[in-house]
Amino acid sequence: MNSLNSIPRTSYQDLDELFKDWRRCLSSDPDFSERPFIKDGIVNPVCFKKQKTKVLFISNESNIDKYDLNDDDDDIRENFKDYSKNQHDEWGGKLRERVSCLYQVITDDYSKKPYEVSECFAFMNLNKTGGGNTIDNRIVLFCERYGKWIQSEIDMIHPDLIVWLGCNTFDNKSIRQNCGLIATKGRYTINDIPVIRMWHTSSHCPGERLGLFKENQIIDKLAFKLSTELKAVRELSL
Repeated sequence: MNSLNSIPRTSYQDLDELFKDWRRCLSSDPDFSERPFIKDGIVNPVCFKKQKTKVLFISNESNIDKYDLNDDDDDIRENFKDYSKNQHDEWGGKLRERVSCLYQVITDDYSKKPYEVSECFAFMNLNKTGGGNTIDNRIVLFCERYGKWIQSEIDMIHPDLIVWLGCNTFDNKSIRQNCGLIATKGRYTINDIPVIRMWHTSSHCPGERLGLFKENQIIDKLAFKLSTELKAVRELSL
């Protein structure tokens, strides 16, 4: 199955074109062919292009195992747009709200509501076929077989900064290698793009609070953690 970890074409016009070939490749993979394909990437290209710092959030996989796997393919970009439109994140884990708040920490701009900035960044999962509420070997296998595809998506998004949401996957040597993550003197990069090791948004979040999201303790602790990691990355880049 190692041949799957190769991009069939050298360039793509856009992410949807990449996803079309990626989906076709997955359809011949017995371990993933019966699962839905979940698209992601730049939520709103027009808004993303305007940002001073283009941020990509990388997460593990969508939690879909408790749902009907015969459902149609999904698109996380549309989920973030729905959050922007409806001004409410009905997901139990509040991923969209929390990621939007973390984006505000990076931009250091709290003048808007989180849903007002939810189309300004990019978001992608490693495992495009989803999983359960705990990380298992399936995501490791997916990254082994489709690491080049993952790297190609990151290249096409072309961010200035990557925030990797999930310490378990970040610390997994196999996943790091297959996704192109390199460590040099305490500095992590993918294709020279700085990468921040960050808790997942569903983390229990031990530690201190930032004090800017006073009505939400979880978000405030996530924000403090990110602000600390962001400061360290910026110092290493000097």
